[in-house]
Amino acid sequence: MSKKIKAKCFFQQHLATNAKGFLIPCCWCSPRNDNDLNFKKLIKDEFHLDKVENINEVIYSEEWQEFKKNLFESNIEKLPKVCLEKCSVNDDLNNSINRKDFYFEDNNITKKIR
Repeated sequence: MSKKIKAKCFFQQHLATNAKGFLIPCCWCSPRNDNDLNFKKLIKDEFHLDKVENINEVIYSEEWQEFKKNLFESNIEKLPKVCLEKCSVNDDLNNSINRKDFYFEDNNITKKIR
């Protein structure tokens, strides 16, 4: 059984910014991922939002395009660990692995694991 990536950042999630002033693929890319070598490529100093005129300079950069390509091709070894944790799916079953859904039930947050 091999892992595939079904990237939520291009379909279900939205791009986000972190507290350090960088565009990040999604809200799950928290500062705990900053030391991940595959994630560091996306938060280079030149990509700081104070240093770009338009976020397209970030999104269409070589590094971000490579990231997107690696997501679509499920190049597991070239992706940040957070992508594997949040967006991997079972190739055989097409079910999410480690995917947690939160929803409201009777005004309480309930967690359902798929």
